[in-house]
Amino acid sequence: MLKSRDFIYMDVIDINGKNLGYIKDILINFNKREVTGFKVNPYKFISKGFNIIKEDIIYYNTKILVKKTTKESQLSFSQLRNMYVLDKNSNILGMVNDIIFCGKTFELKGISIKCGTFTGVFRERKILLIKDLILGEDNLLYFGEDDKFKLVVTPHKSLSKVVVNYEEN
Repeated sequence: MLKSRDFIYMDVIDINGKNLGYIKDILINFNKREVTGFKVNPYKFISKGFNIIKEDIIYYNTKILVKKTTKESQLSFSQLRNMYVLDKNSNILGMVNDIIFCGKTFELKGISIKCGTFTGVFRERKILLIKDLILGEDNLLYFGEDDKFKLVVTPHKSLSKVVVNYEEN
C-alpha cells in the first residue's frame, strides 16, 4: 500500500531521459475508487503545469518514467485534503489527511483522517475504508460500521498500536 506522500516531489522523466518536473499532486476518480494520475510542476518558470495519467506510466521507483503528458483537468487530492469527514449523525470524525492506494493497480483503499481531539490532530490518525465513504461538495460522509473495526495509527514506535474490535453477528 502506498500513500500520497510516497509520490509528492518525485521526479518525472520522459522516455528520452528529459527531466519534465516533479509531482505536485495526485489525481483521483472518487466514484471509480482509483488514482488516475499525477499533477506535475515543470522545472522551468515559464512552463505551465501538466498531468500524467497512469496508463502513460512506464515505470516508477524513485522517479517516474512516462510516455506522454496531458493537459486534461481532474479532481486532485489537494481538493480533498482537510475536508471534514462526517458520520451518519453529522458528527465530525476528523479531517482528511492522506489517501491509501494499491501500488500496482492504483485502486483507492482508504483515507487517513486527523482525529478531532487536540492531541489527535498532531498524533493520532484513523483509517477509513474508501468503500464506506461518499464524496459531497463540502464534506465526506462515512456510513460504515464504526464499532466493528477500528484502525488507529500513532507515529511513535513505542506508542504505535492497531486496535481491532470485531464482533461476530
